[in-house]
Amino acid sequence: VHIKATETYNITMTLGSASVAAGAAVNAGVGILNVHRNVGVNITGAEITAAKAVELASVINGSSNLDVYQGTVSILGVNAAYGGATSKGESDVTISSDTTINGGSINILAEDAGRTDVDAIGITAGVVSAGAIVAEGTNESQTAVNISDTEMNSDADIDIKAERQAKDSEGNTTDAKGNKYASLNINATAGSGGLLGAGAGLGAVAEEKGSVKVNLSGMRNTLTAGEALNINAFNAPVVNVSATSGAGSLIAAASVTYAEANIDMDTEVNVDGYNTLAAGSDKDKNEGINISAEADAAQNVKMQAVGVAIGGAGQANAAEVNITSDVKVDIAGNTAFKANVEKENVDVNIKADNTATQSAN
Repeated sequence: VHIKATETYNITMTLGSASVAAGAAVNAGVGILNVHRNVGVNITGAEITAAKAVELASVINGSSNLDVYQGTVSILGVNAAYGGATSKGESDVTISSDTTINGGSINILAEDAGRTDVDAIGITAGVVSAGAIVAEGTNESQTAVNISDTEMNSDADIDIKAERQAKDSEGNTTDAKGNKYASLNINATAGSGGLLGAGAGLGAVAEEKGSVKVNLSGMRNTLTAGEALNINAFNAPVVNVSATSGAGSLIAAASVTYAEANIDMDTEVNVDGYNTLAAGSDKDKNEGINISAEADAAQNVKMQAVGVAIGGAGQANAAEVNITSDVKVDIAGNTAFKANVEKENVDVNIKADNTATQSAN
C-alpha cells in the first residue's frame, strides 16, 4: 500500500531594469516572489492491511529562483536592484481516530526538501550615486507527523520520520562537488567594473524558520514492530548568504555592505503517556526502539567588497549570523516500552542532538 501526496514546484523569475546610455534620474529592477506550499496525508478511522510494505508520505520538493538585474548604464542619479522571495507552507501526515495499520513493514514520512535562491545582480560598468543592491529571502516550514488513537503492527521495521532538508530532484542532499544544497541561497552582487557611490548599499539577508515534529498524542497508540521501531525528527537547513563585488567593482565611501543569516527552528519528538511502543529484542539485527530529535543547521556568510575613499568618509561593512535552535525529546510518564516477545528485554535508545555550524568571512 503506497499513499503519497507530493507538491513539486519549480519556479524561475528573472527581472531587470532598463539599460540607458546617458544620465537618468531613476532606474530600478525589483522582483518579489511569494510561494505557498501545503501538502498532507490524512488517515482517519481506517484499516490498512498489506502483506508487504505500507508507505505513507507527504513530500514538498522543488525550487524557486529569483534573479533581478540592475541596469547597465553610464551615469545614474538613483539605481537599484531588489530581489525578495518568501516561501512558506506545511507538509504533514496525520493518522487518527482508531486507525489500524498492518504491514510487512511500515514507513511514514513528512518531508520538506524545497529550496529558494535569490540573486540581485548589480550594474556592469558605470556609476551609481545613490543606489542599492539588495537580496532578501525567507523560508518558513512546518513539517510534522501526527499520530493519535492508532494501532500499528509490522513484521519488520516501523519507521516514522519528519524531515526538513534541501534536496535536488533526484533526492540528493549534495551537489556533484559534495556541497550541501541550501534551503536558502541569497546573493547580492555588485557587477564587474561598476562603482557604487556615496549613499549606496549592498545587502543580503536570509531568514529560515519553522519546525519539524513527530507527535504521538493521546493515550491509545500501540506501535509494535517485528524488528526495529524508529521515530525521528530531523531538521537540517543550510543558509548561504553573500554580499560581494565583482572583478574591478568598487564600493565608495559612505556606502554600506551588509550580510545577515538567521535561523529560528524547533525539532521535537513528543510522546504522551500511556502509549505502548514495542520492538524486537535481537541486538545482532539492530532491533529495538530508537527515538531521536536531531538538528544540524548551517549558516555561511560571505562578504567581499573593494572600497575606495572619497572625501574622507568611511565605508561600513557588517556581517551577522544568528541561530536559535531548540531540540527536545519529551516522553511522558506511563509510556510502556517492551519487547514484542514476552519475557524478553528490548533496547531503548533516546537521543536529542543539536548541532550548529556558522561561518562568516
